[in-house]
Amino acid sequence: MKSFVFKIFSLSVAVFLAVSCSEREREQEPDAPNVSFTPCRQTKASNAELSGRVEVEFTNDGVQITHYDFEVTCDFTTVEMTHTFVNGVLSLDQQGSPNMADCVCYTDVSYTIAGISQEEVNVVFVNGEQVYCYNYKAEECKFENPLTDLPWLKAKIDEITLLFQSNPMQVAIYKCIYGDEQTGFLEDRGNVGFFYNCEGETLCILGGFAGENCSELNIISQELIWNINN
Repeated sequence: MKSFVFKIFSLSVAVFLAVSCSEREREQEPDAPNVSFTPCRQTKASNAELSGRVEVEFTNDGVQITHYDFEVTCDFTTVEMTHTFVNGVLSLDQQGSPNMADCVCYTDVSYTIAGISQEEVNVVFVNGEQVYCYNYKAEECKFENPLTDLPWLKAKIDEITLLFQSNPMQVAIYKCIYGDEQTGFLEDRGNVGFFYNCEGETLCILGGFAGENCSELNIISQELIWNINN
């Protein structure tokens, strides 16, 4: 009889501990944001200034993200979002789901990451592309070593290194002189390249457009300053 009572007591303790651990694990998991989106559009918005733009706004609730003309496949029924926040770098991954159709369409996506203040955030990336950097004035863009003295570039390298752990790739970063003796940086991913000015703003994309055609920047020289490869 005593043995039976002891077994019941042991089982009760085990269940209590399991429930307690499960509750602690849930408390440690970040809250998944509520993602809202517009119906599928076959063409981009008529407002060219908003097309593809990502707005980052800090509110009392957290970081609010609005992504205009986010490209998804025509069969999508929802937009899934995951995020990490490490050392001031907020990395967001947006994906339309399902993602099986051959045709594409566009939707405006918005959500809020709760519990993160503007003072904590240095850089925001959406699907690997930088969409926000803290207010870094052009006249402050002076450095001895750009890899350590330019916060946005250091954050970019941290982001690439983090991605490399799950997705080995080859990326090189060059310090460039372009235009009228201006300093810029080229992030070369092999099949695509992103050209940034000294403040971390994207000036153009090799193979595509983001404001200006790269050939129009008149890149005079480039010097390899960092790389990672598989």
